Amino acid sequence: MSVAGKRSSPGDRVKQLRAFCHTARLGSFTRAAEHLESSQSSVSQQVRGLERELELMLFERNGSVTRLTPIGMELLQVALPVVMDMERLPEAFEERFRGTSSGRLAIGASTICAAKMAAGYLKRFREEHAGVRFELKVGAGAERVAWLRDREVELAFGAMDVVPPDLEFRHLLTSGMVLILPVGHPLSGNPEPDAEEIASFPVIAQPPGHYARRTLEETGRHFGVRFDIVMELPEWDLIKRHVEFGAGIAAVPEIVLDDSDRVERIPLHPRVPLRRYGVYRSREGILSRAAERFCALIESGSPPSVPASVPPLAPSFASSSLPSSASSSVR
Repeated sequence: MSVAGKRSSPGDRVKQLRAFCHTARLGSFTRAAEHLESSQSSVSQQVRGLERELELMLFERNGSVTRLTPIGMELLQVALPVVMDMERLPEAFEERFRGTSSGRLAIGASTICAAKMAAGYLKRFREEHAGVRFELKVGAGAERVAWLRDREVELAFGAMDVVPPDLEFRHLLTSGMVLILPVGHPLSGNPEPDAEEIASFPVIAQPPGHYARRTLEETGRHFGVRFDIVMELPEWDLIKRHVEFGAGIAAVPEIVLDDSDRVERIPLHPRVPLRRYGVYRSREGILSRAAERFCALIESGSPPSVPASVPPLAPSFASSSLPSSASSSVR
């Protein structure tokens, strides 16, 4: 019951819920106003009106910091899918009932998958649906999951070892870690160098926090060795080039390698677990027509541009997870 004794009209309620959801999703009234093409004061008033009518405090306000209260989080879980689906309604109607191939499709991807998996699917999809506008957002695993939950993207490509219960995962391929060496390196020809042998040479690695770096550190702790990391580089292409130049050796996902890389390779499986790569989506809400067609394309065949040494697998979207020995990371 409203404190003022008057309930909002359906039109006003829609405005209030949009203001609330986008403020919660974007973290501030100012950013929500920019997204809604409105003023900060108008968005703030809409949220306060909703709070008055519900007789609930939805946000904690501390200067420029705006945080959801526990009850605000509960409302967001219910309201956000409704608001996002409602905002896509005109586009979805045109696509579904007029047969047009238009609209917008936002996809998230890891750096690896943007180049090795998503690009091929996007090219093939564009050939069949030229009217669809794409947005490809590249980020780390936690970012991609947040984008899905906040409805900023509808689909995401990446590695996923354990699938959260609110997501569906379509496993596309499996890839292992590979030790890459400069041509003619002393370890060349040794198919199974032990940790002590690897640790005797300078190592090039990704910065702390990345999956490959964590794997390297866990391996060192397990075998009681300390790897001599002489260089930290954020991109796989940079790591490969510096290995080619002889600056060190590196452990990289097999999926990042191709025939043009002038390096020698030693597979690290089964000492290092394989990783699953694929596409995932939220279980909540309704996919746009463009996203449905994109998923149908994925289901229709093998991933394009996959290295021959990485066999694609073909289960449908599923929430299954790896055995307990797998890492729980998403990257």
